[in-house]
Amino acid sequence: MTKNAGIQLPFGWDIMIVIVGAASGAIWYYSNFENKVNNIEEKLDTAMTTIEELVSKHIEEDDKRYEQAQVDMNKMQEEIKWYQKNISINPLSWKKKNKNK
Repeated sequence: MTKNAGIQLPFGWDIMIVIVGAASGAIWYYSNFENKVNNIEEKLDTAMTTIEELVSKHIEEDDKRYEQAQVDMNKMQEEIKWYQKNISINPLSWKKKNKNK
């Protein structure tokens, strides 16, 4: 009587099991790879949408700040004109103003 240490399969079955295992592993790997690519594409679409929203929001805020700065600049220019017209640091011009009043 011989002692068999393991299971003996008919010739070729061991090769067939290795091929089927490799094929199923390749299919599983491809499936996971495809799922990861799909997840990345979805995240990229979400990120692009968020970036577009933030850029448009930034542009709107920048336009508002620019308009407010223009209003403030016009107000400051009017004040400067008033000060230039009404206040003079030249002492010689003070006599002229007092005579005209």
